[in-house]
Order: sequence, then structure tokens, then C-alpha cells
Amino acid sequence: MRGRAGSVSILALLLVLGLYSICSGNFGFIAPRTFTINYINDQKQIDSIVKVFGNQLNTRVPNVGVTGCDNVTRVSLQGKQDFAIGASCGIRNGNRKLLALLCENSRSGQLVYTQSQTISRDKVIEFIEKNCLGTATR
Repeated sequence: MRGRAGSVSILALLLVLGLYSICSGNFGFIAPRTFTINYINDQKQIDSIVKVFGNQLNTRVPNVGVTGCDNVTRVSLQGKQDFAIGASCGIRNGNRKLLALLCENSRSGQLVYTQSQTISRDKVIEFIEKNCLGTATR
């Protein structure tokens, strides 16, 4: 009977450790990613980014423009040379205006965007990490 209780305890411990690994994103030998986050506050830099985002978006969707961006953020993966820049931006399509999250990977130049009601910096960072850094690191 004692051996069975020991086996159950070990199994429970392994289950807890497995759940911890899944929740923390640390799957054994794969080290968790460490990001460097820089907030861009220089207006000339922001204007340049708005122009780049607008040009790229307009090549995909004609007659669409970026009216301005907030929470402009650069996120890079430590140990890697590539980075991604993202922001919450106003988008104009004719008379229609909407809010979107945009990001671009420095290596691929790929622009990713989605309509959003959120303009928080945390959401911008999360969007960049999920949509633009993965394209350069996988």
C-alpha cells in the first residue's frame, strides 16, 4: 500500500510541475523569451513610423490611410538583432475611421494589423510579441 501512495504523490508532483511549465511558458530545456521594450516618444520618429505604416497599409488596401499613432513601441528579443515596432493607430477609409493595432517586423518588413477598440500600451506590446516577433524568430 505504501508504494501506491508514493506513486500517487510523485504523479501529483509531476502534474503540478507540468502545469507550472505550461503556465510559465518554460517547457523544460527551452528558455523563456526575454524582451527589451523601448517606448518611442520622439515626434519625428513617430511621424516617420506613421508614414511607413500608412504606405504599407495603402499597398494592401487602396485608399486607406493612417491618421496618427499612439503608444508607439519597439520590442526586441534579447540576443537577436531583429525587432518589431507597433502602435495603436487611427485608420481612415474614406469617411470611415477606426482604431487598429499595427506592427512591423524589422527583418521581414511584414506589416500585421487588426481592428481594435484598445489603445493601451500593454495591448500594443502583447500584439507585437504575438504577431511580429514570432515571424522573425521561428
